Amino acid sequence: MTFEDVQELIAKPKKLVANDGNLLDSYYFEQNVPLNVVLHLTDTETRKLKFRINVTQSQKVGYKISFHMMDTNGYIGLSRLDINGLTHTNPRDVTDKVPNFLKLHASERIDTSHLHFYVEDYETLAWALPLVDVNNENIKDISTTTTNLSVDIVKALCGFLSYVNVKTKITVNPALL
Repeated sequence: MTFEDVQELIAKPKKLVANDGNLLDSYYFEQNVPLNVVLHLTDTETRKLKFRINVTQSQKVGYKISFHMMDTNGYIGLSRLDINGLTHTNPRDVTDKVPNFLKLHASERIDTSHLHFYVEDYETLAWALPLVDVNNENIKDISTTTTNLSVDIVKALCGFLSYVNVKTKITVNPALL
């Protein structure tokens, strides 16, 4: 799968899938800390593509919001948002599979919240950019500098769901975060 293939998958409209298989128009996100939630999705056009989003929290890593496609071989990591997490270092070696916007960031050490990208022929989600460098308003708008972290996580979750084109309206109870 190429970087372009993954971007097409990310762009496809998706909705959350209920336990009974129906597509959800809205979803009330209610979860106590630490967060550990799995959301199942499908594309709204064919309902043949299956995806999942994992939202996890830990003291060591902060928050991770991962987006995977499910196929017969398991899960393929398509994107991941790390909020207040560990430092990430991009690969040093650049191949022709690396998109131009990432090539400038080879070997870069990222100490802030960042977005991971799928790049063919690299370890899963090995490449990342600081949120301020991502060319997507839903991601750029995520702030992790305010003192109320729960608001940031709600904003991060909603921003990431918009980025991966989830059409289900999500309401988050921030009092539980």
